[in-house]
Amino acid sequence: MYNMFENDSNDEEEDEWFYDSMFRYKQLQMFGFENTVHHIEPSCHNRICVAQRHKPDKYEILELSLPEKLLTESHQDCLTKNLVKKQSHIPTSVESPSLAVNDTNDILASSVGSKNVELINTETAQVITSSPLGSGDGRTKPIFVSRNVGGVCSVDSGAVLLKDLRSKDLAQRSLIISNPTDEEYWTVASTYENYFIKQSSESDSKLGLLSTHGRLLVYDTRNTDCAFCDIQLEKRTQHRDEICLRFSPDSLLRLSVTGFDENVYVYEIDLPDNLKTVFTHDGHSKQKSSVGNTSVISHLWWRDDIIISAANNNSLHCWQF
Repeated sequence: MYNMFENDSNDEEEDEWFYDSMFRYKQLQMFGFENTVHHIEPSCHNRICVAQRHKPDKYEILELSLPEKLLTESHQDCLTKNLVKKQSHIPTSVESPSLAVNDTNDILASSVGSKNVELINTETAQVITSSPLGSGDGRTKPIFVSRNVGGVCSVDSGAVLLKDLRSKDLAQRSLIISNPTDEEYWTVASTYENYFIKQSSESDSKLGLLSTHGRLLVYDTRNTDCAFCDIQLEKRTQHRDEICLRFSPDSLLRLSVTGFDENVYVYEIDLPDNLKTVFTHDGHSKQKSSVGNTSVISHLWWRDDIIISAANNNSLHCWQF
């Protein structure tokens, strides 16, 4: 199901890349899946949740375990064939779901054109409740900003709607993007998403928004009236379903973006309003596939600068820089 990729290319440029990678990366594992992984989320200290389509009209959420060798600092040999193992299988009525996971084994799942956002427990594999946070005429992406506070981001406008999921009341607060442009689409991320990887204070949680036009905004969740960082990246894409923003669990000012091309870009915020490029992972395009233009469509951080990334050529990479 999850096969280790081996370089059998006769291309000198690709051979040179693999040789150089021995010096650029502390660890690098490249795997091929049967299906494209559309979304990745951490679910505990050594597991991830992934969403993928396994049949033309069927979607599934898989919980996969990572090998301890990948997560051990002293590990040197990365050539392991057993990267992941399925822990649970949860059928869902949400088509092509986007996921958010908290530290109580709960998943928020939302989709295009659905007003209800499903709250699912991974231990019981049951839907706990459906909340009317979505938009029936648009796309939404779910997000947790703390253990009990979750919500959705409108892909079309960047507006974020948050509520206490223990309450039956409507949304408590909203965040509206100023000066959005036509055909500019958004995704959302929070530092709380790293809870399983490295516990941090919920009061210091940061919320980030990234658009297909390359606009990056970062908010302190204690004051969402104004972004403390508003930066224009020199990147642009028309693929609104592929952009992804993540925060490092080791630094609140280090983040990464994907979805603009075949690379994963790691940045550090150097205030005021300046980004410094820390690292660029460009390995997904080195795997042969039937996809014309490779694009990284999801990724997440682990501790100690380990990143797991997935591309539309069915590749899944685990790497440390």
